[in-house]
Formats: sequence, structure tokens, C-alpha cells
Amino acid sequence: MGGRPGRTLPGADRESPRENTSAFWGACHGGRLSTAEYPLSQGVDINWLGHDGATPLDIALTSGNTRLVEGLHAQGAWKASEIPLS
Repeated sequence: MGGRPGRTLPGADRESPRENTSAFWGACHGGRLSTAEYPLSQGVDINWLGHDGATPLDIALTSGNTRLVEGLHAQGAWKASEIPLS
């Protein structure tokens, strides 16, 4: 990768909104509250329909982490079945 050690391209340390949302969904899947906090702070789509049409809240409910589920509720997260159809 050439260049000087310790230097990166401008913006190379920033994830795309899609990457943050996917990482957030994955953290919720794993029941990882502390891991979910960073992407959540970056403005992810808290009600993104991910794998199998599940929202982060849907998948967090399967993790058994009640603090994560309560935190998602407090942030306005919905289950997929609660999302209004347009």
C-alpha cells in the first residue's frame, strides 16, 4: 500500500451509513449493548429491516439482553410488525 506509515486517505476512517447500520444490526444480533452504542451515535436507521426482514429490536429480543432491548425502545425502535406500511 505504499505511502508513509500511519497515514490514511481522507475519510478512510469513516464508515458509510450502510456499514454503520449493518454493524448496528449485527451488534443487536449479538446482544452487544456497548458495541451497538457507537453506530447508534452515528445516526443509523434504528428500524432498518435487515436479514429475514428483522429490525434491530426484533433481533435484540432474541439475544436475551434486556438492557439492550430497553435501550432500543427508549430510542424509538420498533419491531418489524409495528412499522407502518406506506
